[in-house]
Amino acid sequence: MATVNITHTVKTPSGFELEGVMARATLSGQGFRSDDSAVAREQWFTSNDVGLITMALERTDQITPAGLHYAVEVQVPDAYGGPELYTITATAAGTLMDSRVSV
Repeated sequence: MATVNITHTVKTPSGFELEGVMARATLSGQGFRSDDSAVAREQWFTSNDVGLITMALERTDQITPAGLHYAVEVQVPDAYGGPELYTITATAAGTLMDSRVSV
């Protein structure tokens, strides 16, 4: 299983890091590895004491069928701006900041 680490720091609008925020990464369709085993459709992650979420996701360029992506929802409390939504292809390590979806 080839994975890539995607990171994100959860912060309040004033810049304080938020601990314990949940994030859900959902694969856009049922994916399969080269050995025909299924890839998990949904994974959960939690921010640590400095607001950092590290998601080890299976590389989408190693999954069939081609064209799958992850939808990531960071469940920021409404008091701090509400949920953040991202759509990513996990082909290289990176951060969520470049892939925010407007809601």
